[in-house]
Amino acid sequence: MELVDLESIKTTVDSSSAREEAVAARQLLEKQRRADILKNLHVPTDDKDVRAKLRSLNEPITLFAEDKADRRTRLGQLMVDEFDREGLREEDSDSDVSMEDDEEFFTPGSEELLAARRKITNDSIVRARERLAKQKMQSEMSLVETVNLRREKMAPIEQYQLLGSQFVSTRPAGAVAFGSDSILAASSWNGEIKLMDVPNLNTKAVLRGHVDKVSALKWARNILLSGCGQGKLLFWDSSTGSEEQTAFRTVSDAHKGRIAGLDVHPTGQWAATASYDYTWALWDVESGTKLLSQEGHSKGVHSVAFHPDGALVASAGLDAVGRVWDMRSGRSIQTLEGHIREIFSLGWSSNGFYLASGSADGSVKIWDLRAQKCTHTIPAHTKIVSSVQFDESGSFLASTGYDGDFNIWNADSWTLAKRWKTSDRIMGMDLGPGNEYFATCGWDRTVKLWCKE
Repeated sequence: MELVDLESIKTTVDSSSAREEAVAARQLLEKQRRADILKNLHVPTDDKDVRAKLRSLNEPITLFAEDKADRRTRLGQLMVDEFDREGLREEDSDSDVSMEDDEEFFTPGSEELLAARRKITNDSIVRARERLAKQKMQSEMSLVETVNLRREKMAPIEQYQLLGSQFVSTRPAGAVAFGSDSILAASSWNGEIKLMDVPNLNTKAVLRGHVDKVSALKWARNILLSGCGQGKLLFWDSSTGSEEQTAFRTVSDAHKGRIAGLDVHPTGQWAATASYDYTWALWDVESGTKLLSQEGHSKGVHSVAFHPDGALVASAGLDAVGRVWDMRSGRSIQTLEGHIREIFSLGWSSNGFYLASGSADGSVKIWDLRAQKCTHTIPAHTKIVSSVQFDESGSFLASTGYDGDFNIWNADSWTLAKRWKTSDRIMGMDLGPGNEYFATCGWDRTVKLWCKE
């Protein structure tokens, strides 16, 4: 048997293919990085604004054979380049800063914020006492009485059907919100907001003030708050009765990025906005003053929701992480980790301990504040979950998604109680007072109203 001389075997390997794979991988990562940055930058949609932005960057306004879409794409890439340059400058200026910057830090608050925290504390104590007294009464009920009460709450859901549908504008409808006096506000991506009567859905007023998509709406008594893609926050007075209205207060620089979410404190005195500038903010509704700009997320914040007692607020967004904040101290008291994709909606139950989160992974998770963890995961939709909301009694949870489904889930067993299918993705939803009406809006540019037959 002949032995082989190992030294005579050629071991030279052509590494060119390995280098090409490494280069391709780096290019793919760089492309994804730039795409992630672009998502959080406000690139104008109007061609006039695109040209103006290019001019401000000292770039050619138009190139040979370039159309509007190409021009906007080019501007987006230039803005990413500018973002990278600013990041490098910040790194250079902060190169001598120690690693302690990554640790928890506190920023001194204003006297207005301190006063707000005190009021929130006092009010939340009263609300919590009332809620606990009600729950104590319910705990003394027999099992049969409890089951019958739950059935009584859920039985009418089977009778709900689509009452009507109304076009809002020529672009998708982004949000809906029920107000007092049978008024429904609906926003559009063309910047308009319409006030419609319920149940006829006739337009009573058109609110003009935004020039970008309006994706956040909320009522604070008779004042309507709206936020748009430019980071602008507007305050509207619905009591004027005018068919053409302008905002009585405009905060143009409310955020440096898109305002994606809005919620109003149970008292109606304060509001919270969620933005793609990685922060959520607390506002005094009466004065329009920003009391707090809260960091804590590594990506844009898409949703914010106040606890029914008003002492807590939850935030979540594109980093797939939710946080629960104590409004009395300003501290983050719980982190919600479990979703594998972005969180687009949050909703508290009136029982005070359940928090629902809807994600781009198609699931709805139920977080128990007492157990400090997720106790249920509902495979709710086949696409993005756009909205989640508990009804006033906490008997059921409603969810909508980009699969066009409008679902009702039993809050006892988290089983599906009712499903309505629509023809296109649903982007917003609101449950009316007393569950008399439900409203949805979406990609088909319409508002849909649901009620009992």
